[in-house]
Parts: sequence; C-alpha cells; structure tokens
Amino acid sequence: MNCPKCGENIGAYRYCPFCGTTVEQSSYSENVTPSLDQPATLADEKTKKRRLSPAVIITCCVLAAVIVFCALMALGNIQNYPDKIISAVKEGQTEQAVLLYSENIEGNKKEEEQVKERLISHAQSIEKDFENKKISYQDAEDQLNTIMEIRIIGDVRTIQDNVDRLHKSRVAYQTGLEYLKSNDYENAIDNLKNVIESDTNYQDAQDRINTSSQKYIEELLKSIDDFKNQEKYLEALNAAKKGLTLFPDTSTLMIAKEDCQNLYDQQVAQNKAKKVEEAKQSQLIPVTDCKIKVQSTDMKSLYPDMICAIVKNNSDKTIDYLEISFIGFDENGYPLKIEGDLDFSGAALEKFAKGDALNIIPAASWGDDMGFKLISNHKVKTPMACVVKAKFYDGSEWENPYYKYFKEEYVGKPLN
Repeated sequence: MNCPKCGENIGAYRYCPFCGTTVEQSSYSENVTPSLDQPATLADEKTKKRRLSPAVIITCCVLAAVIVFCALMALGNIQNYPDKIISAVKEGQTEQAVLLYSENIEGNKKEEEQVKERLISHAQSIEKDFENKKISYQDAEDQLNTIMEIRIIGDVRTIQDNVDRLHKSRVAYQTGLEYLKSNDYENAIDNLKNVIESDTNYQDAQDRINTSSQKYIEELLKSIDDFKNQEKYLEALNAAKKGLTLFPDTSTLMIAKEDCQNLYDQQVAQNKAKKVEEAKQSQLIPVTDCKIKVQSTDMKSLYPDMICAIVKNNSDKTIDYLEISFIGFDENGYPLKIEGDLDFSGAALEKFAKGDALNIIPAASWGDDMGFKLISNHKVKTPMACVVKAKFYDGSEWENPYYKYFKEEYVGKPLN
C-alpha cells in the first residue's frame, strides 16, 4: 500500500514512516492491491518488528552472567571449606579454623580425610619453607599449633618436632659463633656440637669445632694446673671431667682426670681426719679408757664380765644422765655382735647403756666400776665406747659431735 500523501510504499503500516501521515482505514482498504510481492514485503516488515536492539541483548547477557556468578559463589561457599580452613591457618586464626572444621567437616569421614590430607600437605610445606628460611620459626610454630588444635596430631607432631630441632640447631650455631668471637672455646664447642646434620650449618659447625678443639684442650690443661697449684682439686677434677664430656677420647684429659681424682680423694680424707680429730678433742665428756673388767673367773653367771667406759667430765657442770655406745671386736680385729647379760633384745653390733643420777662433778672421772655386762661366753677381745649424749643438773643437754664419726669409722667395720 502507498501513502496517500507522499506516494511511498508503506506496506501494512497505518502511519507513513516517510512523511508521518496517518492512513485512514478506508484508505488502507482501498489501496491494498493484491500482488505477488506483497506477502514477502509483509514478512520482512514483521521480521524487522520482532528484531531486538543491541542494548536489550547486552542487558540480558549481563543478567545471565550475574545469575551464573551468584550460583557459582553459592556452590563455592558450600564446597570450599578446606580452602577456608587453610586460609585461617595461614593467618593464625586458630579459633576460626577450629570452628570451620568442627561445624562443617567433623563427622563426615570422607571430608575429614580430604581436609586431613590438605592440612598435612600444608604442614609439609611449612616445614619446607622453614628449612629454606622463607618463613620465621614463630610463623611456622603458630601455623603448626593451629593444625594441631584441629586434632590432626600424628604426622603433624613429627613435622613440629623436626621444626623445633632445626630451630634449636640454628640457635646453637649462632650462639656458638658468638662465643668464638670472645675466644670462649668451651661454650662455643658445647653449642656447636648441638648443630644437627639436617642443618645447612652442620659442616661449618664441624669445621669450627675441629679448629677450636686443640686451642680449647691447651687452655683447659693450663687451667687444671692452675687449680692444682692452688690446691683446688675439686675444681681441677670438674674441669677435666668437663673436657672429657666434649672430647671423651683425649688421653691428656684422661690422665689429668685420674691425677686430679687422686689428689681430691687425699684432700677429702685429710680434711675428714682433721674434722674427726677436732671433734674428738673438743668432747666435753670423752671416753678416756675402755676395757673388759673380769668380775669373776668361775662365777660369771653371777658376776659377768663388763665393758667399762671411763669418762671424764671436762665441762663446768655436774652430769646427771649419760648414754654410752659400746662395740666389740674379736682377737683378729673384726667386729662382733655383742649381747648383754639378761638382755632380751638379742645380739647387735652396737649396744647402748644409759644411767641417771650419776652426779659426776666437773673434772671428775667415772665408770671404773660400772659398765655393760656381757654374756658369759662372749668373744670380745677389744672393746670400744663413746658418749652419745648427756644431761646436766641445770637442765641443759649436750650431744657429742664426735659420735657420728665414731659410728661411721668403727661400728661394723674391722679395726685397721
């Protein structure tokens, strides 16, 4: 159909797209002329009418992309808990990592195994990074502790122990170097010996130990001689022992140790003998004599032999009470178990006699006609005695400091 105003072919449109004239219905009907080409023209026009603009197409694409993205994010939120746990571990968020595991993974055996594999793999990466000095010890320790909190224990514990050992080894190496700067060979070697083989510093540590060892031994032997010259034999012995802990097969140190041990033992024995003699000489109530008194040769059941201890009161007080220790030896000087007459407690290496109201005045001696009564068939040839303690009439008491040495040296031991 043609526009009645401009004559242009406008097809089935009611408005002329060329001049804008409204085509009346009647005109529309009158001007429609059947034509073989007209159906094709109408089809083309309908196709043009249904065609979408580029802006609409772009808008639809964007909306579709947003929908797909949201769907993927939702799916990710459901399925990426292992990644979230690993991320929390790396960031030191222990509580967050434990919470993610306990609320979303724990109880699901399959997912537990998957997460365990991921965490162990991450722990191995931590160990490797620490070995290569890519992360600090504190960072490695924090992350491994977080994994341990998730109860992934076994394999991670081994990794954690490896990291700890390497850290201590590195600290020992650096400490050793610091001691070497001040020529403190003993402490330097002591630390360098703690460097482990898996430490990259191990070979250098061994080289430094070998270089420093001879200097250390020379200085140590000199210090041992200095101690010996000052009669500080214990210090000399300890120095030799310390050297042998570092270098156990060094013959010069072994000889020095044996020599120091002998000197120290002699010194201890001399000091002890001095203390014993001082305690013995300072007794307020010493035993001045000890003997076996035979009361009868043929009536021992009535008049048994006695061990008599003669004591002297060197104090300025009157003695009321005494306790005395008695021991005996056979003819060859070996200790005997002695047994008292009418003694129901049985034989013993040491027996005690007690007495009160003795009234021993200052400077007086006592005990010549008193003592420990023996059974008739005793074998005692050499008796000995020592005052254990005493009480005076003024209420004061005295314990004999010599008694502990007496007991230690004589009770149950052969006479020299």
